[in-house]
Order: sequence, then structure tokens, then C-alpha cells
Amino acid sequence: MKIDFPLHFLATVGTFAQSSVAFATVKWSNCTDLKVGDVPAECGTLKVPLDYTNQKTGKTLDLAVLRVRTQHKPSKGSVIFNFGGPGAPGREALAREPESWFTITGGQYDLVTFDPRGTGGSMPFTCFNSKREESAAMLENPYIWKDPLTSIFMSTDASNTAPGRIWAIGKAVADQCYKEHGDVGSLIGTAFVVRDVMAIVDALEEDGMLKFWGASYGTLLGATAAAMFPHRIGKMVLDGNLIPQDYYGGRQESQIVDSDKVFRHFFEACLKSPKNCAFSTSNSTATELEQQVWNLLEDVKYHPRVFNGTLIDYNRVENGILNGLYAPPLWPGVAAGLYHLMNGNLTGFAEAWAPVDGQTNGNINMAVLGIRCSDRYPRYDSFKRFEEAMEDQVKVSRLMGSAQSLFDAACAQWGTEAKERYEGTFQVETKFPVLVIGNTGDFITPLPSARNVSESLEGSVLLHHDGYGHASTAQPSTCTINATAAYYTNGTLPKNGLILTPIWDKRSGINFTAVHAALILNYPIKKPNPYLYQHRATKCTECQDIGVECRRQPRIQFRHLSGVIGQKDNKSRNAPKKYKHSQSSPITSTTRSATDLDDGCTEVESVVQSLVSPQPPHADSLTRITRHNEARYTNLMTQSAPDEITIERMSEVTTVNHDTTSITAGFCGMDHQLTNDHTTTPSLTPAAACGSESEPRAVWFPSHMEEREGVLIRIFITEITKSLDSADEQRHFTTVVPKLALEEPMVFFGILALASRYEHLRSQNPGNLESTYYHDKCLELLIAALSRPPDTYGVVLLTTVVLSRLYEEFNADFDTYFYHLTGTGTLLSCAEIARSAPEGGMAEAASWIHLRQAIYISLVHERQLEIDLDLYESFKSLQFSSHHDSSITKRSILTLARIVKATFAHGSPQSVENTDLMLGELDKALSEWHDNLPRFFCPVHEVLPDIEAGRPFPIIWMFTSMQGSRRNASEAIRIRKVKEKSILEYLHKLIGLALGNEYFPGAFYMPSYMISLCGHLIKKPLERTCVIDFLKEMQENRVFRSTSKIVESLSHQWEELDGLG
Repeated sequence: MKIDFPLHFLATVGTFAQSSVAFATVKWSNCTDLKVGDVPAECGTLKVPLDYTNQKTGKTLDLAVLRVRTQHKPSKGSVIFNFGGPGAPGREALAREPESWFTITGGQYDLVTFDPRGTGGSMPFTCFNSKREESAAMLENPYIWKDPLTSIFMSTDASNTAPGRIWAIGKAVADQCYKEHGDVGSLIGTAFVVRDVMAIVDALEEDGMLKFWGASYGTLLGATAAAMFPHRIGKMVLDGNLIPQDYYGGRQESQIVDSDKVFRHFFEACLKSPKNCAFSTSNSTATELEQQVWNLLEDVKYHPRVFNGTLIDYNRVENGILNGLYAPPLWPGVAAGLYHLMNGNLTGFAEAWAPVDGQTNGNINMAVLGIRCSDRYPRYDSFKRFEEAMEDQVKVSRLMGSAQSLFDAACAQWGTEAKERYEGTFQVETKFPVLVIGNTGDFITPLPSARNVSESLEGSVLLHHDGYGHASTAQPSTCTINATAAYYTNGTLPKNGLILTPIWDKRSGINFTAVHAALILNYPIKKPNPYLYQHRATKCTECQDIGVECRRQPRIQFRHLSGVIGQKDNKSRNAPKKYKHSQSSPITSTTRSATDLDDGCTEVESVVQSLVSPQPPHADSLTRITRHNEARYTNLMTQSAPDEITIERMSEVTTVNHDTTSITAGFCGMDHQLTNDHTTTPSLTPAAACGSESEPRAVWFPSHMEEREGVLIRIFITEITKSLDSADEQRHFTTVVPKLALEEPMVFFGILALASRYEHLRSQNPGNLESTYYHDKCLELLIAALSRPPDTYGVVLLTTVVLSRLYEEFNADFDTYFYHLTGTGTLLSCAEIARSAPEGGMAEAASWIHLRQAIYISLVHERQLEIDLDLYESFKSLQFSSHHDSSITKRSILTLARIVKATFAHGSPQSVENTDLMLGELDKALSEWHDNLPRFFCPVHEVLPDIEAGRPFPIIWMFTSMQGSRRNASEAIRIRKVKEKSILEYLHKLIGLALGNEYFPGAFYMPSYMISLCGHLIKKPLERTCVIDFLKEMQENRVFRSTSKIVESLSHQWEELDGLG
């Protein structure tokens, strides 16, 4: 049914919209089918009408919905995302990296997305009843089904017979899809999806306004929603735009007007970046290279190559080129593949082509057909009309003109039409102005389309993103992201037509993840590495084979630091000159409001660009110090340092081995200009080293940020700090240390080294040169700081030592790097630490970790514990109530430290009498600690399970039955929150607690209740038998009449589960 607009539309919009309210309830629960990361996520379903044009049937559709909660309280509401397609499941796209999309919206909104009808978990549209049928079709008719199920692009230029072949394939696909799911095809059109979106808005029960972000097809969905419900549009960002009228009318010329221009720019950019461009060795111009590639395509059209049983033909080469144009990070690989194919190196081609040669998901391709074809009207009525349309499109773009011809052929012969199409005007004024974003070089959703959409939506603003690739996220800019964040957060719109340029070169390989990480930590992005990065390189040949610069490491031969603190070097004792410091506040964020963007963004971009430009040989690009002076960045690391900056010579402080000829380990491609001339290295002032607030200090602002470094910092925050903050309610290592890294390079490199090492240990990868490189950088600064007088030591130094010790604990593979920081125990005697640590905060948190590490090292080395333990007695955290978990834990650590110190006192000048006195005091301290333990901290006596004796469960005694009951309740609460494996573990404990407290009737209630809920998880026959016996004993001796029903239910559940295998 096709609805006539606009007259009928005026009558039907209200009816449809009101009816959706009756279904506005989302059933939220934990996400079981999606891995969403370390963020608070909820999955749910929302019932919506299956057919909005005939709701009397009562049939409904369950929409699969995902919501990721913001940490900002209160939330400003929800932004609904659609990532394009059509056909891509929205939930998977958001689940892959939810943290990144908080950056787009300013972090104050919940993120919501859904699988549009016809995709993912919402009535997916397919052309087969099962995967088995699909596989059979591929095997029986590969010439028909291979390309529709595995490729996005298929060109009529592939051969002289390609147009007719593609038309026939399109007919076969259309017929098969109509045969299997023709009824579904009419229910998945975009107009219905818009109504689903509004139903989600109603179900969220916020302000009733649609806040939306859409890219590619998502802009078509957003523009249609704006046209159908202009009065309900809150804030909407459309990035990478389609012209709605052309999409619905089946006209593609507007999509491809810039395709050839982008392809031409690909060659121009390639030659301007010789280290990334395989064509750089040729003497050809960009125009000549482009023509050579077209000649290559003509050659493979008639002379396909064969490599390892696979065909390299026109479609495969063109597919790779088009896939690569989606994002500039893929351009070097495309250039390398074309270069190798031109020169007959098929092995090189296959390796370079792999990232852009991947097959697409057949389900997604079928969903694209189902949605796009049902939306499209009119349709070609003959092969001749189809062939003429392809020829017209090729005149607009040689590269893209017929690349989507398979979709065109299938849609022309499609058997179903959407039951509702929006055919009204798109010249509407929305309740709140829309922000439209267009790329300079988008080969499939060009800038003119964005202008068209912006001109149609009255009051909207066009933001011109001067980047390449598909939508602004392909080559992102901090300014563009800050503009969208300001729009969502404050409703601030940039100046219409404002041009924002990425701060790195357009040929760069930076992606959206790196920008997100940079904005989260509030510092600029590093200009991307001109070299490829080989994570697992173990020798130089691996780098050289792929044309990558080889970096040998380590640059520094480490030595024990136990004597460094006591060095009496006169020059190191002299305090360096102080920094001249502006009275302006230090930089705390790079985020700027959109009101600043009109005249300020270009200024900031140019300043940041100057920071990432090549530096003189004496300036290590990862150890620059920057400061804030009247809202400007100043590079403090220059070849001739200004008078106010002190750059001391490290050669007088530490031993550096510059001879790399004897080191065989290869390290590939870090973009840090290292030379053998290390005569200068930045050092820290006493204030910066000690973390003192008494001296003004410059802010170290990491001007270089790779995607990899952002990932490592997030690993540190989300995984490593959990154990470090286990006895710290304030979670200083989670909340304070990452911010400290913004000011202190030692901490920054310490975090990167630790996180890199942790990740490689977890993934069981052999070796880790990356972490050693960062550790090298950290120690270089740490040695300089330790070489200063002890009265300059402070919190920053202590924190860095803690991070470095953790690294060495993780780095047990390398004996020569092990335990180099054993002589830093006297750090706690530093006046700054002794003053600040007792008051709490970061100083105390680092001090406790430092003490735990010192105990470990003392035990391993069997040596005296050289820490003044009396300092810890003054810590406020030990003065809390004895019932406080943290206080008890810390008191136990301190008592253990005193035991270790007394145990190895024989190696010190102390007398035997003093040692005996220490042990006597410890005995008294242990007794006091034990006597003051609260009941919930009391030890538990446990009889371990004995399978041979037929006792699979432990028996656990508490000091009183009441405590056992309380512990029962605690375990019952936990059992509802853990995974299946943990549920069984705690179920064992519940039963064990009951067996050990049989005279307290309440102790049996929780086990029986939890067995009724979770007993079906028990799989071992012996455990099942003992559970039944346990329940029967309760029935007989405790008169629990309900246990017989539990036994009956369990037996039935076990029988069913065993039958399922």
C-alpha cells in the first residue's frame, strides 16, 4: 500500500504516532548476547506495531534496544544513534566502543541504539530460511549467490557481459527474497523505522523530544524523522548525508559526484607522504599514477590473475579500492597493493589487500536489499532502462558509476513495496535546529549532499569538516567533535559553513579511537606515526622486510638504584633555575565551546600543529614540557632553550650506553625521533619532582598521543587500578594518577609501560619490546629525579616508583631488569611525603602500595626492611573505627611489615636485645589487632570437601550460629550477581555453612531457597545426590515441608537438562 501525501499523511501521522504510545514500555535487563565493555549497559526489547498501517491485527514486533548509561548525574536524557547501512545492527556498532560515542555527545547523555526492523535482533530480513540453505545456495549456484552474499560493490564495467549477467543475478535474488520473505519485505521500510524511533522516545519517558545522531543511511533516517515529526526534534546531528529525495527516487548521481575527485586526491596525498606511499619510488605524477591504475584495471578485466587458488579480477581490485576510500588509515595499504599488482608481486598484493579485501556479512547485504529496495520508487521496468541508468551514472563517476549495479538490478525487479513511504516535503522547520556535517572528500556521501540537506531543514547549520573518508569519524578532528559536544550539551551551534580541519595531515592514519582517548584525557592528538608499527617484531629483518625503520632497544643499560639516592654529585645538588610561570591557571582541558570555534579553533589547531612538527635532534618528541600562558601552548623543548627553562645534561648523572651495535632486539616504528645524541634530556624542578604546591610549576601537556597510547591508559584505568585501590575507598590510583600523568611525564610513561606489559602477559604474547621502550623513558626521568637532593622528593616520585616496581613484578621474564628499585625505601622519609601522607590523599595511597612492595622485596632478598614504619602510625586512615574494613586491612599490612623488619633485624646494627624487644611489641600488637577484630572479620574454620568420602561440599564453622546466618545472607546476595561458575562456588559455601551450623534453624533457609533457584546448575552426579540427601534431611529433621517440592522440581530439571545434552 502506497500512501498519497501530503493530504493523507496529515490524517495518518497523528493516528500512527498516538498508537505507538500503547507499546511504550522497554523491558530492560543485563546484556547477555552483547559484550559492551566496562560501562553500565542495559539490553531490552520494545513492542511496537508490526504494521503501522493496519494496527487492528494486534500483531507486534520486538525491537532489540541497547542503552549505555552516562556517569554524569543527572543525565540530560538520551541520544538515539543510527550508524548507517541500511542493514547494520545498531546494537553491535555501539557495543564495540561505547566510550567513544560519549565524546560526540559531551558525556552527559545516555546512549541508546536499536536494531532497526529487518536487522540483527529485530526480525532480520533474509532471503533464506536458514544458514544451511544459504550455504547450499552458495555451493550449488556460486555464480548467482557469491557476490550478493559477500560483496558490497559489483560493477557493470567488470566485463563486456557484466551488465546482462548482473541484471540476471538481480532477478534471481529478487525472486528468491520475495519467495521466502516477501511478507516481511513490506514491513521494514524507513517510514516504519522512523515510527519505531519515536516509539523508543516515548518509551524512555523523558521530554518526548528526539535527540539523534545519524551517519550515512542514518542521515536519511534522521531527515525523514525531521520531516515527519518536525515538532518533536530536539537535537539532531546528521554526518555523511544522503539527499532524501534522491534515495527514495532511486537516483544515485548525487551520491557519486565527488567519487573521482577523492580517488584523484588519493594519489596526490600518496606522493606527498613518501614513507606511507609505495608509489613514492616512481617518478610519475599523481595524474599519471591514476591513469596507470585505470590501465591496470583494464588489464585484469581481460587477464585476471590467480594466486593461491583465488582469483584477482576486476571486481576484487575495484572492491578493495572502494573499501579503502572509506577511511584514510587504509590508504597506504591500498597504494601498496596496487603497486605490487602492477609489478607482478602477487604475494605482496595479497598481504597488502587483506584489510580491504574482507567479505561482508551476507545477512547485512540481504537487509540492505530488503530495506533499500522496499523504499525505492519508481523502478526500472526493463534491462534497457537499467543499462541506460548505469551509463548515465558512469558519466558522473568512472569509479563509482556502476559499482552498486547489483543493488540497482535487484531493486529494479524487487517484488515488494514498503507499506508506507514518506513522500512529503523535506523543506521543514524543526523544533530545534539540526547540525549537518559534510566532508571535503567523502566518496559516497559528498559535501554537496550535506549542503542540500541543510538548505532543506530550515534553521539548520552546516559544519564543513575538511577531511577525507566516509563521514567525519573516518578522519576525525577534535574541533569537530568538540562542536558536536557543545551542540548536545549547551545547544550551541557553530557558525553556518564553518570549516574545521583535522590537526594532522589528511594522509594520516589516526582514527576515531585515538581522538576519543585524547579528549577523555584532555590533551591533543599526536601526529600519526609515519612508520607501520610491528607489535611482535623480534628482529630487525621483520621491520626491514616491510620497509619500516628499525629501532634497536634498550637505549639505556639499567643499573640498581640503591646508591643513586646517596650520590653526592655537587652539580646534582644545586637546584636548577625556577620556571617563569604565568599567573594564568594551568591547562585542565582542551575542550572548547562552540562559541569559541568561529575565531578560536583555527588558532588552537595551528598552535597544536606547531607542537607536532619535527623537532631539533636534542628534543625527544615524547618528553616535551608545555605550559599555559594566556590560553596558548608554548613549546618548552627547543634546541636553544629560553633562559627560564633549565635543561640539564644527563651524561653527568647516569650511565647511558649509546652503542647499539651489540643489542640485537629490534623495535619497529615508534614515531619518536631518537638519535645517539642524548646530551640533553629534560629534567624536573624540585617542585615538579616532589609534587609540591609551594612552587609554581609548568604543566607537562603530552602533545603526542597515539591511538595505542590511549588504549594503554584505558587498560590501566579499567583493569590494573582495581587491585591497587583494593584497600582505598577514594580509589586514588583510578581517579588521581591518570590526571597526574597529564602533568608529569614520569607518571605518563610509567602507566604506558605497566599497561603494555600487563596486556602482553594477559594475551600470552612472547616478549614485549613496546613496554620496555616506555619503561626506558620512565626510568630516564626517574633516575634524574632520584639524583637530586632528598629534600626534593615527593608524591610524583613516589607514585612513579610504585608504577615502576609493579612493572618489574610483571616483568619477571627479564632477570637483568628485576628489582632495580630496592633502594628507594627512604623515599618515605622525604619531608614532603612525611608531611602530606598522614593527611591522606595520593601520598598515603602510594605509601601503602609502596609498603606492600617493600615487604615483598624484603622477603625475596631476605634483607632488612628499610622503611620508617612509625610514619604509618600517624596515618589518619588507621585511626578509623576498628570495624572499618580498610583500617583493619592496613593495620594487618603494617603488622606484617613489623614482623618482616624484626625477622631480618640480625643483618642490621641493632642488638639482639633490641630485636627481642621488637618481637615482644609485635606480639602485643598482634594480640590487640586480633582482639579488636569485628565479628564479620573473624576467621572461618573450614573442612575441605572430600570426594572419596562422598562429601563434595565443605563444612564451614563460624564462631556463632548467628554469624553463620549473616554469612549465609551475604553469600545469598552475591549468588544473584555472579556468573554461572561463581554461582556454583557460592552455592557450595551456602550448603557448607548450613552443615556447620545445624543447630541454628535459620542457617538452612538460604541454602534451600538458593538450591530451588540455582540447583539446576549442579551437574556432577555425586553433588546432586548429596543435595537431595541434604534436602531430605531438612525435611525429616527440621520439618521444612517445602523441600519435597524442591526435590521433585530439581529432579525434573536435571532430567530435562541431561536430555538436552
